[in-house]
Amino acid sequence: MRSQRPHYGLGMAGDDNAGSPLPPPSPDERTFSPGAAGEPGAAETDAADGMPPAGLPPRPRVLAAVTLMLVGSALSLLGAFLPWWDDGVGFSRTGTDVLFGRSGNGYRQINGPGQVMIGLAALTAAVGILMLVIGRVLSGAIVAVIAAGVAFFYSLACLGIVQDTRAVVGGGSIAVGVPIAIVGAAATLAGAILATARRRFVAD
Repeated sequence: MRSQRPHYGLGMAGDDNAGSPLPPPSPDERTFSPGAAGEPGAAETDAADGMPPAGLPPRPRVLAAVTLMLVGSALSLLGAFLPWWDDGVGFSRTGTDVLFGRSGNGYRQINGPGQVMIGLAALTAAVGILMLVIGRVLSGAIVAVIAAGVAFFYSLACLGIVQDTRAVVGGGSIAVGVPIAIVGAAATLAGAILATARRRFVAD
């Protein structure tokens, strides 16, 4: 009696596909077992339910970036309260006082232009403190980049406000407040960019 060899094909006798091997599974049909950290399959996603694997790497600590953000935010806050315009004989105006800006062919009063700096600096400082406690949060770092960028260009625009104030009052000079605020906003922006660029290898 002839021995029967195992038959692995799907086709019936006489079928052209008889004896052909099974096709490989499609990527959607593959499943991966979550292995230990560092083993194959540890970072794969379960194909059945689409849930991310357990044991994501910890959020990266971005101490240098957070330090820049906090120091820069503090400088921006300080610059808003320091004198922006000085008449040279003891009278000055800070970023929270009434200053002047161009309006068409004339000038208009601007009440406390430094208040915008204060709000933006408070936002970036809050994000910096959050990342100091729990590590880098990508969405928070992106918000800090936007806020610090707005603060930097607004601080540059405030130089024009001081120049317009000089024109209205007939003299005086740019005081230390606005330059300090510009440096602070630049430092905050640099720190926020560094925090954003730090990779976690897995999305936040």
